Amino acid sequence: MREQDKSLRIGLVHNWPGARNSELDIILRIMPILAHLGHVGIIIDPMGQVLDSSGNRLSPVRRQDDFDLVLNLHYLNPKLLSGLSYAVNWNPLAFIVGDPITQKPLPIKMFNFIVDCFRSHDRVLTAGSPRVDEYVETLRQSIEAQWLVPA
Repeated sequence: MREQDKSLRIGLVHNWPGARNSELDIILRIMPILAHLGHVGIIIDPMGQVLDSSGNRLSPVRRQDDFDLVLNLHYLNPKLLSGLSYAVNWNPLAFIVGDPITQKPLPIKMFNFIVDCFRSHDRVLTAGSPRVDEYVETLRQSIEAQWLVPA
């Protein structure tokens, strides 16, 4: 938090620059709420490059990495930027452990990547499914940061 104005710099990660999708729609809904609360929301790609309100990369390349909070709107993002990192998951368990198109179990390397992504964040926000919450918490148990109050 910035001492001079008590506002937070919040990075809102859009995974698919140039794509108009539900994640970008949610980011665009969050931005005015943050502004109303006196915080600064910045749309970025997973590597911290600033995006415009259409989700397109700005030129010249401007990379940010000085956030108080980074909100990753997809569970396949690992924590790559500084600041407190939250991952959002609203996917059903079948999408986490299996291929959503083929309905087959994920290859072990892909599953391990997903586990590492969940574990890399300081917190995971979910849609409130007890089954999914319990599963994700089980994946994360070995790395829980004790200084963060459960949310």
